[in-house]
Amino acid sequence: MSKIILSHFETNSIPTTGLNATMSIYDLSTNTVVTTGEMTDVGNGGYTFNFEDYQVDKSYQFIANSNSSETDSQYSYGSNESYRPDIADAVWSEPASGYTNLDTFGGKLNFIKSMESGRWKIESNQMIFYDEDGDELQRFNLKDASGNPTNDDAYERDPV
Repeated sequence: MSKIILSHFETNSIPTTGLNATMSIYDLSTNTVVTTGEMTDVGNGGYTFNFEDYQVDKSYQFIANSNSSETDSQYSYGSNESYRPDIADAVWSEPASGYTNLDTFGGKLNFIKSMESGRWKIESNQMIFYDEDGDELQRFNLKDASGNPTNDDAYERDPV
């Protein structure tokens, strides 16, 4: 499995391009170097590294080196621990998928995810949002700039 790792470097708080940045990746369970290599300058201070041997069940530390004493910070650090799905379940009071009560932060987060992941359509001056399973989540009345119902040129929406 491959994973793209992104790092960012600045000089005097301005994104820096043209660096010969490198990446070193360590396996945290064995404290050994897994791979090293050159990073790709993707512009606007961003540099990527394609970690081709990434394994989801392993814990890694990523160290990006700008190889420049001129950058605000020569090194950028990260790890994949925050991407492990079991972390959310350990931090929250129940598995992340269990948050269905809209009165909780997790419930609100899942609702937003459902609104963003599902489809929507405009019909009879209403915008209708559906979850990933096709169940209706919410309806909004659509209005133009004058406050009149509209299917076109919607200026605002009001929950039904």
